[in-house]
Order: sequence, then C-alpha cells, then structure tokens
Amino acid sequence: MTKIFLLVLLFLVGLNTTIASDVQGHTYEANLPLYDEENNLGDVTALIEGEKVIFIDRDDLKAVLQNVLKDDTLNSLDKLPERVRPEILPFAITFSPEELKLMASLGLEIKSRKKTDLGVNLEEEKKLALRPAPFGGAINYRLEKNWAHDDLGGDYFDGQFNSFMNLKSVVLENQTYYQDNKEKPWFRGDTRLVKDFEKHQIRTQIGDVYPQIQGFMAPRPMGGINIARNFTLNPYRLPYPTGNQNFNLKSRSFVKYFVNSVLVKSEYLPAGNYTAKDIPLNNGLNTVLIEATDDLGQKQVFVFRASSSISLLNEGESRFDVSYGAPFLDSATKRTYLEGDGKVFSGFYQYGFSSLLSSSVYLQNQNDFNLMGAEVINATAIGNFTLGGAHSMLGDVDGNAASVGYQLVTQGQKWFDSHTLGLRYEFRSQDFKTTLLDVASSVQNAYAATYTVPVGSHITLALGGNYGDVRNNNLENRYGYDSSASFRLFNQHNVTVYVSRNRDEFKKWNDVAYVFFTFMFPESNNFVSGLYDYNKETVKATLMRDNQNRLYKTRAQAIAEYGADKQNGEVDLSYPTPVGDFGGRITGNRLTESNQTIGRGSARINSALVFAFDDGEFGGGISRPVPGSFVLFKPEKRLKDQKIGLKSTSPFTEAESGLFDEIVFSNLIAYQYRDIQLDPTFLDPGRTLVKEKFMLYPTYRSAHLITLRERGAVVLTGTILNADGSPLSLQVGSLNDMPFFTNSDGMIFIEGVEPGRYEISLPDREEKIPVFVNENDKGMKNLGTIQLKDEL
Repeated sequence: MTKIFLLVLLFLVGLNTTIASDVQGHTYEANLPLYDEENNLGDVTALIEGEKVIFIDRDDLKAVLQNVLKDDTLNSLDKLPERVRPEILPFAITFSPEELKLMASLGLEIKSRKKTDLGVNLEEEKKLALRPAPFGGAINYRLEKNWAHDDLGGDYFDGQFNSFMNLKSVVLENQTYYQDNKEKPWFRGDTRLVKDFEKHQIRTQIGDVYPQIQGFMAPRPMGGINIARNFTLNPYRLPYPTGNQNFNLKSRSFVKYFVNSVLVKSEYLPAGNYTAKDIPLNNGLNTVLIEATDDLGQKQVFVFRASSSISLLNEGESRFDVSYGAPFLDSATKRTYLEGDGKVFSGFYQYGFSSLLSSSVYLQNQNDFNLMGAEVINATAIGNFTLGGAHSMLGDVDGNAASVGYQLVTQGQKWFDSHTLGLRYEFRSQDFKTTLLDVASSVQNAYAATYTVPVGSHITLALGGNYGDVRNNNLENRYGYDSSASFRLFNQHNVTVYVSRNRDEFKKWNDVAYVFFTFMFPESNNFVSGLYDYNKETVKATLMRDNQNRLYKTRAQAIAEYGADKQNGEVDLSYPTPVGDFGGRITGNRLTESNQTIGRGSARINSALVFAFDDGEFGGGISRPVPGSFVLFKPEKRLKDQKIGLKSTSPFTEAESGLFDEIVFSNLIAYQYRDIQLDPTFLDPGRTLVKEKFMLYPTYRSAHLITLRERGAVVLTGTILNADGSPLSLQVGSLNDMPFFTNSDGMIFIEGVEPGRYEISLPDREEKIPVFVNENDKGMKNLGTIQLKDEL
C-alpha cells in the first residue's frame, strides 16, 4: 500500500513540474483570478508569456475593480487601450505560475472607502420573525378593595380597566374607571381607533387624541381625528442625524467605536479605507473615538467632534401631525366635549434641510382664532441655535411672539469636558394669544439661563436664573434664581441639594429648598431614598426592595413621613404570579392637632384576560397586565399536564404555565423584534418540544398565538445484549428509520418516538426486535434488557 501511495505522489509531482515548465515556455490567453492580498476580486482576461503578463483586458479589469478603486483612478483606465500592458497601469500586476493567478498591488491612496455601518442589520430577524395573529386583544383590570376611616374616604371598591382589540392591525382601545361610592360610579377615559401604516411610518387615530405641538402651540386634547408621522413604527430606522467619519487601516485590526466614552460597536476589519456610517449622536457636541488595534498590538486612534440636537431631522426627512376635533375637559366623574366653543384644527410640518438644519411651520385654528408660526433649529460646532416666531389673530386683533434659544452641551472622556449651557429669550406682544380663551401675558420680555458644570468627578453644580419685564408700570418685574449641587458617593449613592427663589409681578416670593438622597445596594436590589423639604418642614424616607420583575418574588416599599401637622407611614407589597400581580397597602396617619391616628388598608389584583385567534385556532388565558403587545402559547392536548417556563431578556423565568396551561408573555414592545426562549427544564424527563425558540415581530397592541407541540411522546431506553450475555457495545442500529447508537454497556437512548409499532434492526443481522408504543406512554419508556439470538 505504501509503495502505491509513493508511486501516485511521484506521478503528481512530475505532472505538476511538466505543467509548470509547459506554462513557462509558451504564450497563451486565459481567464485568471485577480487577487488583492487574499481577496479574490474576480476573473480577467490576460495574455501570459512564461511568468510575464503581456496584456490585460481593460474592460474586465475595470469591472472587477469597480468597487475597489477611487473614481479618479477608475476613470483613468478609460484612457488606456482595450488591451493594457501592465507597466502603464497606475498599480502593479504580477503573475504566479504556481497558483495560476494574477496579483495586484493596490495602495491605500488609490483604494475607495468601504462603508462600515454602525446601524442594526435585521435581515436574519426579518426572515425568522412571526407576524401577529389577525385577531386578538386583552382586558387589563386593576381591582382594589379599600377599608379606610371616613376622613380618608371611607370604604369603597374601585376598578381600572384598560382594554384593546386588534383586528388585522386595526386597534380599538378603551379606558374605563369605576368607584362604587361615587354618585356616578362609571367614568369613561380615552376611547379611540388606531391604524398604523408601517412602511410610511404614519399613525391614524379616531377618538380621543392628543396632538403633538411645536413652538408656541398650546396642547389641546380633543375628540376627533389625528394623522401623524410616528418614527416609533420603525425604531431601527434612523431619521435623526448620525455621524460619519473616514479612517484608514494599514493592517487587519480590531476596531472599537466610542461615542462620549460609551462603546457602541466593535468589529474586525481588514486593511483599507473606511467610512463609519450612522454613528449614534447625543444632544449637543459629541466626541467620537475610533480605536483600531492590529495583530501586533499597535493602536491607531481617530477622534472627531460632531454636533447634533434631539430636535433635528436627517436631510430629506419630514415629520407632521394633523388633528381636528372638539376639545374636551375631564371633571371628577365626566368627560365634557366643548363643542360650543368650536372645533379645533391643529397641525405642524417639520423638514430636515440637512443633518444640521431643520425647520417647521404650524397652524392652530378655532372659530375666528388663528395661531401660526415657524421654528428653525441649527446645530453648529459652537452649539445649537433655535429661532421661533408666531402670529395670532382673533377677529381684528393681532399679536406677535418670538423666541431665540442657544444650547451648548459638551460631552467628553474626562469629567471636565462635560458642560451644559442654555439661554433663551422670549417676546410676547400685549395682544398675543395661544388659544381662543387665552389671557394675555403680563410679561413682555422673558430671559432665562441655565448652566451645569462638573466640579471634580463626583460633584455637579447647576445654576439658573430668570428675568421678566412686565408691560404694566403698576406691576413689578419678575425675577428669580435656582441652584443645585449633586454629589455622587462611591458610584452608587447620590445626594442633591436644591435651592430656588422666585418673585412674581406682585412682589410675592416663592422659596423652595430641599435635600434629596438615594443610597443603592445593587447586590440585594434594595435602595433607600430620603427627602427633607425646608419650606414644608417635612422629612420623608422610602425603603424599596425590588424584585427585578421576577415571578413569585415580593416587591416591597415602605414610606415614613414626618411633618409639623401630621405623620404618615405606609407599607405596600406586590407579589407577581403568572396570572397577575397580587398586593396590598396599609397606611397610617397621625394628626398632630387632634392627636388622632387614622388608617387605611387595601387589597388588590392587577391582571389581564387575553385572547387570540390565528390559523383556525383560538386561545385565551389570564396573565399579568399587558401594557402593549403579548404572545400567547397554547400547548397541545398531550402537553396540558406539563409546566413550561419562558425567558426573554431577563435571566429569570418571566412567564410560565397559567390556570388553563397557557403561557403568556405580556411585555412585547411594538415594532421591535423579540427573541422568546421557552424553558423546557420543567418538563418531565424524556419529553421535549418541537420548537423552543421563537422570533416575534409585534405591531401596535397586537397578539401572537403559537401552538406548542411535543417532539415525541416517548424516549425509549434499554440495554441490548449479545447472545452470550455480553453488551452490544458501540454499535449502530435503527428503530424503523430512526438511527440510534449503543454505548459501551449496550444501552440505547432514542428520542422523539411517536405512538405506533416499530422494529429494531441491527446491521448484519436478520433478527428484528418488535417495539410497541401506545397512546398512553409518555416520557421515558424502558424496554428492559433485549438479548439477541445466536445467529449461525
């Protein structure tokens, strides 16, 4: 055998030598791969003589270098003949006869820049994600029974209901309140119909709506219609300004990207020219640092500054909000729509002219009242500037307003690099109004300034002041100041001291002074906070024991408050379970004047009824409250006796089988991909699920319904012995078409066996061992000892 191998090896070596000598002695034309270092750029046609390149096809060369070279270098190739000699190219090309390939020496100075995107790549998530069920909903309810002294409201029962129903992405939602000791116990809150158009990032609402505002616009909740561009419908898209930075790598490097000392991404990149795209920026002046470390440990550091504002839009991006309806007011027991005052139109449009400049225009109308205006924001290297103007008209009376703002926010690696300065000036003419029933402001010119500066790495000081001159000579000008000092102790504890004094136009002073502290104990998830209010002569302390949202772990809060006229104490407990959060509260009040102690106690449940329909299946259950969207796992019939857990972003179990064996995860966020991992450790030994991990894509207040199926009812175990009683060691067999292996002791372990009749087959043996799995077999079934017959 060895001689044959050596003979074949000598033949191959001789053949290779013959081919190489043949190549070296002839001229031929061929399609050869062109390499830049280890990167195969593509095939080009070349004429080769021996080891020398005679010419290369120009069009082939340009095609494979299209995305590699800079434009000016590519354009220079057009001036060359169709068959290019290598010596007239702007880079060197050589031929390797041993590897039959061309090699180009491309310097960094002629290479184009590759884009490395710091955004999120969601291609894999889009392929795997499950869409919501066509129909689903939830009825959230918070029911509480109160026992109290008459001075604290007496005994009563109250309920809060927050419900929604989603039919093919059209959502009907409603809020209702109930209290049995009210004259009118039922009170309707918001009711509306919501439809999102994801691709266009537009949300439409009919019912009780809350329009967004700009500039001098006044917020006007109304019953009507609202159409708005809502960027949360695609949170992975970046409509706000991001940073771009060019950098060069001379060798393969591990690259880290930092924004204001926070690591946002890391990756390995080969040598080349690069442009980092979509670098996330914070409000103000940002310090972006790119650190590249090559394989020898040598570092390159690239630092640049970029300004941005949370109010800016990217170039070409637009945002709008348009509403029309009747404004409403809420009293203690009723919502009143003020249709007699006339319908209100409210709308604005904002456009990004560049990543540094955005502008908006707006209009509000009610009967013969009109308010119109514009806002401009510009981010510069020395800070962000805003400019606004508005004009109001009520009949024949016109008014004007204007504002100018400046904000400087610096964020650096060192504590002394971080400062915040804000300046604002505002003018309102005597007849300027923001609403139909607005009363003219007594202040004509208003000035405000704030400044925050770190003093060392553990202390931050904030100073502010305001001044307003009134137009009425019988009144005094307004002015005031405020200051605060925050102390960070051991990176976990904080103490803040705040003082402010403000005088109004009637010479009345309003003084505020308090001390607030927070001490955290992260190992035990506890913290203590305290407040001393100088004006009210009150001391308040709070002890919180957090449960990190873990099931079956109590969350507790204790509050003690001491004041001059009364003293209060309160303990609140909450116990989360798969079917809801159960809790209670005990409060005690001592009135100093009457020396009387009174109290209140309550017991509550915070839960939800959920339901969904998908692909002919209906599922329902009871869960913890659903603030947004949810997923309902419905086990098939034979899994009804099993307990199943669920994990998502928490290391702890976040949901498990409920009253009807359903599993509900109630904390999905709309339009954000979410990994859900089922925890099969609660299952009986030998029982497994067909699928344990799911990628979900919820929409606005949507429901997912997923049926859980068992992979196989039975796991077969047993021991196979030879005819002489020795183990059938390390052999391969099959149960019908399911392969299995025996260990050194002859033991077998076969998963996923459904009910039915089977035969165990072994290689080189005619003997078949019958196996029967009936419908009632579950988990692990031991076949016992199987002894083979002696086959002659």
